[in-house]
Amino acid sequence: MKTLLFLLLTISLFGSCDQFYYKKPTVTTIHREICNEYFVIEYSPTTKTPIYTANVLTRSIVRNSQEIGRKDTFHEEERLAPSERSTLNDYKRSGYDRGHMVPSDDMPTYESQYETFSLANIVPQNASNNRGIWKKLENKAREYTKVEEKVYVISGPIYDNLSTKINGVAVPTRLFKIIMLPQQNKTLVLVTNNSKDKTIDVISLEELEKFVPIRFDKFRK
Repeated sequence: MKTLLFLLLTISLFGSCDQFYYKKPTVTTIHREICNEYFVIEYSPTTKTPIYTANVLTRSIVRNSQEIGRKDTFHEEERLAPSERSTLNDYKRSGYDRGHMVPSDDMPTYESQYETFSLANIVPQNASNNRGIWKKLENKAREYTKVEEKVYVISGPIYDNLSTKINGVAVPTRLFKIIMLPQQNKTLVLVTNNSKDKTIDVISLEELEKFVPIRFDKFRK
């Protein structure tokens, strides 16, 4: 029965994405797994945003990503059913940035950069947060590749409620970023408000579980 329920909750698009995880969380709600060249999206057709994204950083990935210029190519995710995906018009004049969960600056090729501009990888994000404290957290994750062979990153939205939406796309209350450093046997769980507030809260995975439809049981083994 549990196996059947898991299959009903999960639809995987384009193969396995296990290479992007140090330890893989479990999603406890209906979701779509979208596997890309250098990252994976666990997507919610309910919120029309990621539940979380996961990618791995290395020195060579960071170095190569710095050598290519950014090309803004926001696009709708055609691998999702039209009823499940957000549209470019949803974000038009919304007052929010189209905020990346996996940043385009983490991508070492133009193809993988293009994939980060899929709206499946995007949430409605406060502009100050997106261009300020969230960008600093993205940079911090990349900096860890100077001392770690591989840095595993999981990012996503937190919805304290689903009452705020733009054209059917849920607006997060907060955002989280998990940075896993295997050589140091260390996991950082960082949370920011989706607002002008520059506060960063450091919490535990157990605490994060209270706010998201994700379980981190494998992380405790």
